[in-house]
Amino acid sequence: MEKDNERVSHGKLVHEHSYSSMKNKELLIDNLLKIDIIDKKYIHEVKLSSKLSHPGFMQIIYYLYYLDKKGIKKEGIIHYPKEKITKKVVLTEGYKNEIKEALKSIKMILESPTPPSVINKKICKKCAYYEFCYSGEEI
Repeated sequence: MEKDNERVSHGKLVHEHSYSSMKNKELLIDNLLKIDIIDKKYIHEVKLSSKLSHPGFMQIIYYLYYLDKKGIKKEGIIHYPKEKITKKVVLTEGYKNEIKEALKSIKMILESPTPPSVINKKICKKCAYYEFCYSGEEI
């Protein structure tokens, strides 16, 4: 659903044109994770905006958690090139527990006979999954 979303396309352009000198871009791991950039110490995620910083933070924490479970120890950096901001991310025990709880919640949703209710937030209209969530809903 993301291929036709304008924000996703814009984000891909920012990613492609940012940090062009860095090697090891878009590394696919276990056909599950696509890490934007990886080097000896860090995994890097490039984001369009820091407006929704928590989802991007949770994404990189999940990547660090997944790699940690495979015995690969890394730290993370989130880049917001348009804003010239970088944030370092370190996987802690607290974050590991937060990811475990998020994974439990995801499993419960997947096993539920009905999807969760629509949340009706302003940001939903810009989301790549808007049509999926709101199909059949009165808007």
